Formats: sequence, structure tokens, C-alpha cells
Amino acid sequence: MVFRGALKRIEGEEGIVPKYKIGFVGNNEPAMVIDRGKAVMGYSDFVCTNDRFYAIYVGLPFDGNQLEGNEIHVFNMEGTLLEKIIVDHKLVYLSIDEKSRLLYGVQRNHFPKIYKIAL
Repeated sequence: MVFRGALKRIEGEEGIVPKYKIGFVGNNEPAMVIDRGKAVMGYSDFVCTNDRFYAIYVGLPFDGNQLEGNEIHVFNMEGTLLEKIIVDHKLVYLSIDEKSRLLYGVQRNHFPKIYKIAL
């Protein structure tokens, strides 16, 4: 996240740190890749307002396809977790309408659904 011109690392309350290993890509060149055996998918999408940001938390072992979560973590701009919003649907994308105080979540399936969440 870019934060007033500086890079700031934000961790959820579980303090999960990404797990990487050396892998080989392209012409068999070494590269840092996600360790699929140990990695846990953290946040899949987020949106910001002037004073907070909302992030979809997945929290499941990383399999390359798991991008959906039913927890939305709300942080202030200092990175403090303020609230967890639990929804009944697995969401993959977020959008926000600050004026209407609505958060929109998109569910990924053959016919995507859009959900409104009042803030």
C-alpha cells in the first residue's frame, strides 16, 4: 500500500507472513515464488476511502485459485484493524460509494452477483 509517499506493510491480526522459496522460471532462471505447500492467501482485494480501507480476507492455504473470502477487514490508515465485517457470500472484488456509504462486493461465478453492504 502506498501511504503518504511511503510503503507500509499492513498485517492482519493473525500476523501471517507470506512464504516464499526459490523456484525456476523462463529459461530455468531462479526467482522468488510462493511456496504453495506453506503459503496462506491473505487479502485478495481492497478499496480505500480518505480515512480507512476495506480488504477481503481469504485465510486459506494458497492454491492459486482461492481468491474469495467472506470476511472484510476494515483498517485505519495507520494499519490498525478496526472492524471485521462477516458476509454470507464469498467475495472476490470490492468497490465503495462513500457518498451513499455502501460497499459493493462481487461474487465470482458463471453469472457474477453484486452485493451491497451498508457501512
